[in-house]
Amino acid sequence: MLKAQLLKYLWRVPSDRRLSLLLKRNRRVAKACGFRRETPSHGLFTQFRHRLGKDGCEKVFSLLLKQLLKDGTCKGEVVAVDSTAVKAYSQRSLDNKSGKATVKPAWEEAEEASF
Repeated sequence: MLKAQLLKYLWRVPSDRRLSLLLKRNRRVAKACGFRRETPSHGLFTQFRHRLGKDGCEKVFSLLLKQLLKDGTCKGEVVAVDSTAVKAYSQRSLDNKSGKATVKPAWEEAEEASF
């Protein structure tokens, strides 16, 4: 069940129903997740997550991370993600047929100002 939940996350499967269907249709993937004969229904995946709970998920993640660090699969470096909104210049007026932006991006303006 845990392997299937990791697969759901890594393959960006949007729902438990889709995950269940994927495992039924693809026997190789089902076998890789540890399902030899029958594959779980979408309801069983939901029950599994509820039983595991938030604390259980964090504990599993912590154990998995420790194993990855021990094996050298990951280095444990900190990765920071900035979620600041960035204005997209791809939304141009319908009159603009060239596909090029009519406004300079802020980073170009900053470069010009520094010279």
